[in-house]
Amino acid sequence: MPRLSIEGSLGIAAGVVLFILDKMGIGGRLLYIVLFLFAAGLCIDSVVRSEWTISKAKKRLAGGIVSVCCLVFGIWIFLRPNQKSETQIKPAKGMTEPPAPKMPSASEIANEVAKKFPKTSPMHKSSASMQLVKVHMLTPRLAPGLQISLNIYLANMGAEPAEDVHRFLAVDLISVQNPVETDIAAHAKFLEEALKDRREWEPKSKGKGTTVGIRESIFNTAILAPLSQQQYDGILKGNVRLYVYAWATWKDRVKNLDICTWMQAPQTEEITDSKIVWHDCARY
Repeated sequence: MPRLSIEGSLGIAAGVVLFILDKMGIGGRLLYIVLFLFAAGLCIDSVVRSEWTISKAKKRLAGGIVSVCCLVFGIWIFLRPNQKSETQIKPAKGMTEPPAPKMPSASEIANEVAKKFPKTSPMHKSSASMQLVKVHMLTPRLAPGLQISLNIYLANMGAEPAEDVHRFLAVDLISVQNPVETDIAAHAKFLEEALKDRREWEPKSKGKGTTVGIRESIFNTAILAPLSQQQYDGILKGNVRLYVYAWATWKDRVKNLDICTWMQAPQTEEITDSKIVWHDCARY
């Protein structure tokens, strides 16, 4: 019986190593090809040179059989359907493969962005609402030479505090020719003055105004020059109107406060709060 040559032993050993490496998932395709060619070459050479294959016919037969075996082995190694990718890593014994990472949804990404970036004014509208709530007359009656003084009250009637409140309050006595046109002209004049005051106030204060809590109020006191006889007579006859104007703005407001009102001609010289009536100015 012919002995196994050293070449044959090395070829079989290389084949066994290739089989073990493939089972363990170690190495790559290039290493497998080198080991396969090395094992196949040594095995074929060993068989062809063995004492059993003295004749040419036996050499061809033995070489063919060994070549077919090597081919089948190669096909099984390289082309079998359940072959794993070279880059796939086999988990260690006792460990499971980690699950594939879950891609965040669009809403989850939006929530994370919202946490990192606080809300800005364009995204939030304040529910605060500054309103003109009262005009309180400090002067009890009209008389030539007396000054009319009054308090103008604004209050936050909204659902949250009003922050950075800036207000402009004005009072004036204006002669009336056409009531509607006078109202419109007076309102326009007051609004222009309010916007000018706002432009001058903002750079000085850097936009930081007063905070007015829910149902809290703020007021200004206005004092007019002493009444002339003509103004006194005009107020009682309705030819001269006492106008009160209130304008206010605050952080994240929906709209500014912008209201113009006038005092109806009193029936007597008495101008206490219970004796006078206020009307809104006519609009454009």
